[in-house]
Amino acid sequence: MIENIITKINANIGNRSGELCDVEVPILYGLALSILVRSLDEDEDEDQIAYPAIVDNEGECKYVFADDDYSFGVYHRILNRSYSQTKKGYGDTNYDIATDEMILICWGFRDLLKMDSLTFESQIIVPSLPKEALLVQSNFDQFSVFNNEFKNVVYNLIPELFLFSIKYKVQYTFNRECVEISEQNKC
Repeated sequence: MIENIITKINANIGNRSGELCDVEVPILYGLALSILVRSLDEDEDEDQIAYPAIVDNEGECKYVFADDDYSFGVYHRILNRSYSQTKKGYGDTNYDIATDEMILICWGFRDLLKMDSLTFESQIIVPSLPKEALLVQSNFDQFSVFNNEFKNVVYNLIPELFLFSIKYKVQYTFNRECVEISEQNKC
């Protein structure tokens, strides 16, 4: 469900950036998780770090942040999911409404893109979000965004690099009594 929206957003970003920027192919990641890395000294809680990564089904992690092999990149994270019941007006229904509050993290090299974060957000990112995604808020305080994504990580945000986030919400209905487990067991 949310994966389809993320795929659509990433495809739109790729297409739009190809039209407006004379840059190499960007790196467009899907759904990332915040990964906690244990410290070498188990008594030192403050040495624990966290960073965003794509985690596969074997537990292998892929780094998703700024990479100078690409002019820009994005990744998504689910902040929370809330549930409510559909209002049909009569009879019971098995359908519920899920609302995912998402965050889209965007980084880019302004010297390669020839644009700043405000222009990139308004010309590339915002128009790439489909109507199914309700825009909530953009955060251009790159230090705040970095510290929210990385815990106890020292990183020099170089002047050429911009970083911002966009919160958005996606709402969809689902049948909680019919969960798709495999291709053979579809409802």
